[in-house]
Amino acid sequence: MKFTQTFIDLATMLTGLDMFGSAVTYHSVSGNSAYDPMTGAVAKVETTYNITAGIEQITRDGATGAQETTEIKAWIAATSVPVEPKTSDELEYGGKRWHCVAVNPEFSGDGQVIAWAATFRS
Repeated sequence: MKFTQTFIDLATMLTGLDMFGSAVTYHSVSGNSAYDPMTGAVAKVETTYNITAGIEQITRDGATGAQETTEIKAWIAATSVPVEPKTSDELEYGGKRWHCVAVNPEFSGDGQVIAWAATFRS
């Protein structure tokens, strides 16, 4: 347990503002939608978290020729959000809203998640 807590604390410290973290807004989107019978509109249900995340890199790719895509790779400490990140979620960073396209957990030696490595696309 002490081993795991050491790495949880390390992930939290490294993604904090005083180290490598950036202030971001994490939007956790629920699998359920809200239907408004008055308007007929269907809206996604989301919970917003103001957190810090380590933005590792920003890449641009125009290889397809049709459209350039921009991706960011972000590290999110497991203690930053009380939910498991998923590909329906979004991140607000640098004045843009980015859609999650991949999430990979990073585990401690005893199998507990200490951080999430996530890829977001604008």
